[in-house]
Amino acid sequence: MPLLSAMEARVLQAARVAGPVSRTSLAEQLGVSKPTVSAAMETLAAGGYMVTIGRGPSSGGRRPALYDLNPRAAYVVGVDVGGMQVRVALADFRGDVVVVARERTEAEDARALADQITSMAWQLADGERIARARVVGACIDMPGVWDPVERVAHLAPNLPATSDRAFAASIARHMPIPVRFENDVNAAAIGEFRRGGGGGHSAVFIAMGTGFGAGLMLGGRVHDGAHGRAGEIGYFPAVRQQVLEQVLSGTGLGRAHREAGGSGDPHDALAEALQGEQPGSDVVSSFLDTLADVLSAVGLLLDPGRVLLGGGVGVALEAFLPDLRRRLAARMPFDIDVRLAELREDAALIGAVTLALDGVWDRIGASA
Repeated sequence: MPLLSAMEARVLQAARVAGPVSRTSLAEQLGVSKPTVSAAMETLAAGGYMVTIGRGPSSGGRRPALYDLNPRAAYVVGVDVGGMQVRVALADFRGDVVVVARERTEAEDARALADQITSMAWQLADGERIARARVVGACIDMPGVWDPVERVAHLAPNLPATSDRAFAASIARHMPIPVRFENDVNAAAIGEFRRGGGGGHSAVFIAMGTGFGAGLMLGGRVHDGAHGRAGEIGYFPAVRQQVLEQVLSGTGLGRAHREAGGSGDPHDALAEALQGEQPGSDVVSSFLDTLADVLSAVGLLLDPGRVLLGGGVGVALEAFLPDLRRRLAARMPFDIDVRLAELREDAALIGAVTLALDGVWDRIGASA
């Protein structure tokens, strides 16, 4: 984006928060003269950052013109990389998603995955007839712990391509804009906290899909620990020499169903449990017991305002929430608000968009 003056950056930030605003009210808000604000707003309007959207109520004289942020001034890309699927979203200057594409993940080869992501992003922009120069930031979320020094992901066995330095290097080569890399569950927690079910100043997002992990929102911010590893509870020991990710995931639920004589499809296990049929009923009951144990530990340690269940398996537990809450109440001396993530399986993608846009506004704020 073109460099803005300090006053232009302040005006743009204020307009983002205040919404439709007049020059007079913005001058009062910023504590500067109306001509100073007017000059900045004229430059921003000429650059396409702000637009006139009508007139406000009169206070005795002429009705003032109202200005607002132009959502088409710039765009960002959010990318959610999973072991099975890549989803790419193009969003406008307000963070509203314009279009989404998805493909099967090129999980094994770093350059192939980077090419896939960047090609999908630029194809979306081209398809919407958006000049590539107006795409000004991106965020890519993925499993594992991103190392900003080595520029690789650690602890991501299902996505080996991201553990190769060629991945980030290829992204930079094909997408010459600021790109942030983030853990997928942390991104989901941010997406849900900022644009979904919230949860007050603290919440825990539990992701159950291909893997199992937690995103911790504490004091309104993601808590990722001293080394970016907070929330990697999928590695916690479970039963029969397994870790939680091997139990509280789609893969784990399917395996337990198969070992109990079922089809091995987690959807079949859940469907049987809903009908009170075996082996799904016993398998899902054991699954809920383990999940209740984990949630009670999370609740006792963190006292979150809300626990949000997401990911493919988490969303599929909607019908079992009353049962899960009963099991949890039997383990806890106080209540925990457990519910499904409002954004369902889109939480991480929306979180990536949110983080990409945050980066743009951080750069604008640096000019103020």
